[in-house]
Amino acid sequence: MATKPNTHKRKFEIKKVEQKIKERMTFPKHEVGLFNKVTKLSILCEAEIALIINSEKNGNLHACGYPSTDTVIQRFVAGRYSDPNRYVRDDERKKQQALESLILQYEASEAQLEERKMHLQEMSQIMTDSFFNFWWENSIEEMSLGDLENFKASLENLKLNLVAVGQEKKFNSLRPQPLSIVSSLTDIKS
Repeated sequence: MATKPNTHKRKFEIKKVEQKIKERMTFPKHEVGLFNKVTKLSILCEAEIALIINSEKNGNLHACGYPSTDTVIQRFVAGRYSDPNRYVRDDERKKQQALESLILQYEASEAQLEERKMHLQEMSQIMTDSFFNFWWENSIEEMSLGDLENFKASLENLKLNLVAVGQEKKFNSLRPQPLSIVSSLTDIKS
């Protein structure tokens, strides 16, 4: 019968590394493993974690954090971890401020739209009053004696112009049309 291989992790005795070369080689290996475990823990538990390691020998700092070390440290220093509902209140306040800003923009746009509508109405009134108000469309009851005389003269001029155009068209229709040379030559050859 074959023996099962030991699938359990071996436990090492933790003790200080005495040799300087081994110490310099051991630290980076364990640092990477430790940082990986911090990242896994923060993802699995949905926690924000920061790990800072201070090397006493050379004074270097090594840091790891999720989502980032700076973010976690800034939140800790600002005291935001003392109240777990603070994130919710901050988010609600930001949403409320954004909503108020959008409402103000909407009201300003609405006021601008009303102003443009009024301007458009004024312009259309001006257009209808001045440009498209033909002299023959004016109300006779509102005209003065001088305006009525001008109106009569304008109507007489219109009548004369219409008669002249009508006579010219009548004259042109009675005048014999010139034959085209091309059409007469083709008729002769046929």
